[in-house]
Amino acid sequence: MAGGNVLTAIDDSGARVVWTADERLRFVTAAADDRLIIGSRRRLLLYDPASGAIDTLATDVYQPWCAATDATGCIWVGGSKGLYSVNAGTTTQVIAGDHAIITAMSRDDKGRIYYATVDSVFAINGGKIRHLSAMQPLLSGHEVRSLHVSPRGFLVVATLNALFVARLNGDGEPTGRIARFDLTNGFTMIEPQNAPMAEQPDGTVWLAGLEEMTSFNPERLLALNPADVIISEPRPWWKRWWAIALAVLALVAGGAAITRLIERRRAQRQLEHLQRETKLKELQINSIRLKAIPHFHSNVLAGIEYFLMNNDNENAMHYLQVYNEFANRTLIDIDRPARSVDDELDYARHYLELEQLRFDDRLQFSLTIDEGVDRQALLPTMVVYTYCQNAVKHGIGNKAEGGRVDVAVSQRDSRVIVSVTDNGVGRAAAAGCASQGGSTGQGLRILHEQIALYNQANSSHIVETVTDLTDNAGHPAGTRFEISVPMNFSFHRQNT
Repeated sequence: MAGGNVLTAIDDSGARVVWTADERLRFVTAAADDRLIIGSRRRLLLYDPASGAIDTLATDVYQPWCAATDATGCIWVGGSKGLYSVNAGTTTQVIAGDHAIITAMSRDDKGRIYYATVDSVFAINGGKIRHLSAMQPLLSGHEVRSLHVSPRGFLVVATLNALFVARLNGDGEPTGRIARFDLTNGFTMIEPQNAPMAEQPDGTVWLAGLEEMTSFNPERLLALNPADVIISEPRPWWKRWWAIALAVLALVAGGAAITRLIERRRAQRQLEHLQRETKLKELQINSIRLKAIPHFHSNVLAGIEYFLMNNDNENAMHYLQVYNEFANRTLIDIDRPARSVDDELDYARHYLELEQLRFDDRLQFSLTIDEGVDRQALLPTMVVYTYCQNAVKHGIGNKAEGGRVDVAVSQRDSRVIVSVTDNGVGRAAAAGCASQGGSTGQGLRILHEQIALYNQANSSHIVETVTDLTDNAGHPAGTRFEISVPMNFSFHRQNT
């Protein structure tokens, strides 16, 4: 029996789970040998109960609902878009169409396959399909939910509101009287399910419904008079009218209290959301103000002035254009909590180019993006810049011979990974250098608070790691900042 993502076996000792899948299962049916055919939303599987081995039969059947094996070993599969045959690892769509929905299938002891499409029943024998026209007048207008062929030579069709039983002749055709049972003569099941019926050795057939299981013997049903009835399994006490009435009263009595509790929690969540949004805006404004450090802009403008004074118009125009783009992006993105990988790297590139005006040959940098990275994936605004600024100011700036900054972006496990590595003096040495100019580390602090705000509101967290690098002799050789951001990152996303 398949339910949810669990395959369950039921015998005299009770029910036990034999296999747990990583996807939702739709049906299970016996193959020609002792193995089982299992259908999920995406695949058709073959399960061996003896060894526990799972093999994939097909992945190109659109939404499989049912399956059966004919006398040649060919597996026939019904899906939401028609009929398929799976033979020797090859899948062929025999009947196609958006409206050719096949949700019920069974086989007889001679390997003939029977299947239903909405309100019609068909048989497959030797690869040829024929319509069971004798059933059509009765089934017309009824939605078929389940179908069963008994080894004793009976065809049972369960529709949404009726049960039909017919005897099959040697050619597999319905013959004689076709009995119909509905609310007027005893078939009281509520909504039969799209699930295979099961037959016991004594000929008793079990049919699953929305609220109950019904058992019957097809041979005895054909012998019944129209006034005779089918007896369903008794409903448990918790499904009887008085139990349902008590449950409704309890729900009504507790509804007001539950509603008030839900409203209070919703109001609290809205308040927390507004507080996070307000804090985020404050951090964004502080971050932008931090970027407008006067001495940085003075250094850039002084460098451009130097080129102009020396008639180096080409370099002057180049750096003036870079500075203009950098300043514009700073102002435009003042209220954006996130931007794309491409935008982040462009902003960092402008910054590093402008810093080269001050450091000249003492500063080298590189920016690389792995193939396959979604360049439109979002990152926290200023994250790459903040790491680069920290690397230049504290790592390279305190090293007499200068150094380099390497930015790398990759993607794995539905996350974007950004690393910024410098070969500067290291964090410990930088902390003790007087040349820091009284730095307060506000850039990293603001970034950490932004990350904390995001992680409070989302189940998939941003993860930041800092690694102190050393050379072969164990001496400090730089720092690597790395941040891992979910692909669905957005400060406005709330997981509740």
